[in-house]
Amino acid sequence: MTNNKKSKSKKEDVIVEQCEDVIVKAKQNFYYVCKGKTITSKKGLILSGQHVTEHDLQGGKDSLDALLHKGCVELR
Repeated sequence: MTNNKKSKSKKEDVIVEQCEDVIVKAKQNFYYVCKGKTITSKKGLILSGQHVTEHDLQGGKDSLDALLHKGCVELR
């Protein structure tokens, strides 16, 4: 009986480790337009508080980084 408990414990540990990996991958920073700002994108205007991705902007990741540096978008 002791062996069964240990093996169950090991299985649970493995499951917990797998879940932690998934949680870490799910935690990503998202870019949002800052309060009082509006960004012109390929799909139109993106207003303050709305989510913006590199795919929305003509320059891609470089444009998004430039907007972050200027204070037009923020990471949350």
